Amino acid sequence: ARTLRSVVIQTVQPVNVVVVRCGASFRLDLSGFGIARLIERPDPGNGIAAAFNAGLSVASAGWVMFLNGGDELRDASALGTLREAVRSGGLELQIIGGFAFSSQGERVPVAKPKTRRDNLYLSHQASIFRRDLFASVGRYDVSYRIRMDLDWLARYGDRFGGDGVRFIDADLVRYELDGVSSRRWFRFYMEELRVLLRYPAHVSL
Repeated sequence: ARTLRSVVIQTVQPVNVVVVRCGASFRLDLSGFGIARLIERPDPGNGIAAAFNAGLSVASAGWVMFLNGGDELRDASALGTLREAVRSGGLELQIIGGFAFSSQGERVPVAKPKTRRDNLYLSHQASIFRRDLFASVGRYDVSYRIRMDLDWLARYGDRFGGDGVRFIDADLVRYELDGVSSRRWFRFYMEELRVLLRYPAHVSL
């Protein structure tokens, strides 16, 4: 509900809002939120990656953004800021990222990316992606329960290098430290290690 309320107040509204839900979110009344598509229990057992993929399967806009339940756009201008970044960029622009910050004030990424490797640590919540990228890079790997975004960005880097990524110095999304990545630290870092071993070129660049 917090996520959807932050979308409703945007001065620039998205082309469509796709909600993918499972588990406790079934208790939420979704009336009044302007949802274009509702997907329930996608690919059971395959977690957040499956939810992202399910949303992609019905998204129709040229750019997509992935917000986890409970994430919120920082203020009413967040999507407008991203739209302006799209309009001022060239046709080669494929990913636009900004800062996400936690309820404890932590920032993701911790600093503005400067290298190809830094791009791995973009916040998926505070980034938008050309939808057609997922046809060339592939969808999210459901074998990752937490770091599916890191894996996807590594695959993007292998295909496109550091090209096509623009970072804007803006706080776009706020998130709570109560999600799976905050609660399951061991798996979080083991999956990160798995990505870095799989794509070693990103370790030193």
